[in-house]
Amino acid sequence: AVAMVLVEVFSQDGHAVDVAGNGEEAIEKLQRRSYDVIVCDIRMPRLSGPGLYDVLAQWNPQVLSRMLFLTGDILSPQTQEFLRRTGVSALDKPFALEDIRQAVQYILRNHAHR
Repeated sequence: AVAMVLVEVFSQDGHAVDVAGNGEEAIEKLQRRSYDVIVCDIRMPRLSGPGLYDVLAQWNPQVLSRMLFLTGDILSPQTQEFLRRTGVSALDKPFALEDIRQAVQYILRNHAHR
């Protein structure tokens, strides 16, 4: 449900949007094309957000600065350690749409295709 809301919001903002249902599907899509921003849930089926991050760190590290994580699990020690270790941007769920818009714009301004 969150993904569909974000598709609608970002599409209305003029962005081309693609969705992966899990981390493995995200890897398949990332192998086929480049993305300016990757918005990723910490908890996904088949390959978690941290798992996706670790795969990308080995295979395509230049995309890591273009990742934004969403989490409803900020209190989990594993999530806290992952966010601390990587320094990747993250928003806690529930988040305001304006917050995610600003976070995406920040990535676009400062990290797109570097």
